[in-house]
Amino acid sequence: FLVVLTVKAPPEDPDENPIVEQQSSPVKSSKKVQWTSTAIILIAVMTFVRLLQVAGSATVVVYFNVYMDTQLHVSTGVIGTMTAIARLIGVPAALIVPSLIRRWGKVNVIIWGSMATAICLLPIALIEHWIAATVGFILVLAMTSIRYTAFVVYILELVPKVQQSVMSGTGEMAG
Repeated sequence: FLVVLTVKAPPEDPDENPIVEQQSSPVKSSKKVQWTSTAIILIAVMTFVRLLQVAGSATVVVYFNVYMDTQLHVSTGVIGTMTAIARLIGVPAALIVPSLIRRWGKVNVIIWGSMATAICLLPIALIEHWIAATVGFILVLAMTSIRYTAFVVYILELVPKVQQSVMSGTGEMAG
């Protein structure tokens, strides 16, 4: 929901962007960036959105093997194979993101990717069977690859180039 509130893209010209005030320094002709409250709030909101997006999928990634081993009594070889398959499926999932964005737009891909990730968590939580857990895990990682790629592109387009490293860094800190 918070992503929808930021749909309006910033102007292409950084001089017209209200998020950044640039001042010329008398020494050399480099520009200093003055952080405005709008920029700080935008980065904080997007960091919080990232934290919410990652909460469920990160928990599954960390505890999937423990759950499969202790609760479902699956052999470690099978757990490793399922984890490898899930990671490998994430690659083509991430590669289809540009075509999904062209077709439906970044915001729609992010929202539907987040919702699909949440839905894919349900078999793991509700069905105590190793096949359901594996299918859920594979789908969670695939949906996370799609959502993450679209979200990173989206948040980096919200701020000027001089602030993209901060936006990216805070987003990764949250995730």
